[in-house]
Amino acid sequence: ITMEKPCRTFVTSESIQAAFVDIFRNAMENIKNIRPAPTEIHVFPVMPSSLVIRAGMDYMPKADLPVVLYEQANQADGFFEAVTIGK
Repeated sequence: ITMEKPCRTFVTSESIQAAFVDIFRNAMENIKNIRPAPTEIHVFPVMPSSLVIRAGMDYMPKADLPVVLYEQANQADGFFEAVTIGK
């Protein structure tokens, strides 16, 4: 999931958050329906915390695949696994 011109201040209303949740849900469903079925989804979130919270609120552990979230330590060391949800 991406946007044409990423910036830190693009979330200016609840409607933008709601639109993100719709896109996030659609992406989760599309990934879940790939064949052969994946066992988990790996996410490298680069987004405002309000969207991370809204995505977490939408997550359904009994219906969605486990999600592995990564965090970037710094540019030199790259990303590391921070948390797994749903396992």
